Amino acid sequence: MSEPGPTDAQRHLRVSGLVALAVVMVVAAVVGVVAAASRGPSTAPRPPAPEDLRARPHVCIPPACDRVGSGIALTWSTPDGDVEAIEVLVDGAVLARLGPTITRYEASDLWIGRSYSVGVRAVGSTGMSPTSALEVRTPVPGPEEAQLDGAYRVRQAVRSATNLSTLDGMHHPGPGSQTTSTWSFSSLCAQGAGACAANWFRWGPLRNDGTRYEGTFLSRPGDCVGGPSTPTTTTMRLVVERGRPSVGHWIVDRFHGVMSVHFSCPGDSPSAAVVRIEGRARL
Repeated sequence: MSEPGPTDAQRHLRVSGLVALAVVMVVAAVVGVVAAASRGPSTAPRPPAPEDLRARPHVCIPPACDRVGSGIALTWSTPDGDVEAIEVLVDGAVLARLGPTITRYEASDLWIGRSYSVGVRAVGSTGMSPTSALEVRTPVPGPEEAQLDGAYRVRQAVRSATNLSTLDGMHHPGPGSQTTSTWSFSSLCAQGAGACAANWFRWGPLRNDGTRYEGTFLSRPGDCVGGPSTPTTTTMRLVVERGRPSVGHWIVDRFHGVMSVHFSCPGDSPSAAVVRIEGRARL
């Protein structure tokens, strides 16, 4: 004879027990999630920031570098603790990621005469350290590194003039006569390579020696009517006063100098003029 099956009451109790167990398990899981959330993220310490950050801004001149420009040499002390890498930042952007033991970096090819925020930070398995940062302004090269290149607004003032009917648009020039015009020059070396000889579109090349540009040019005088004549000798001497940045290189911003002109025509007195020159780069 078979044993009697569970009664309805027993089945009800079994189901109720299973439901109660499931509720207890859900409540325990929720409590665990809430407890974990209340503890927040891992409290493991982040790596310490690099110390003793120092910055040395400098100008780089060919042939030490490809072109005239500015750079910043950075040094720092390696922090203790869990450090996997060092990041170098310029104006908030990561410029380089270095090994944990490296303590120097050269930020090169920067704009001349500009302020930068430079910094370093440590990276570890628990996150990133605070950034050690400095504000640094890059220096500008000296006038002796500037290229004579581009268009310039030039003021000419006559110091002396003898037996001249015209000179650069000035009729019968004499001491005090003035005119203003645009002169163009093109550097005879690579852009950004530093000061070098330049071509004066009006006449020809000018030699360079530091802040000085010089040249002597010969042409036939325009004031002679027929017959043989001596060539016009034009001598130009310019001195650079200062430079300025222009599209990634360093050009002459202002110059001054003297232009002298000499020639003679058959049966006439020699003609000559000395002119004071002041030029400024056109923007």
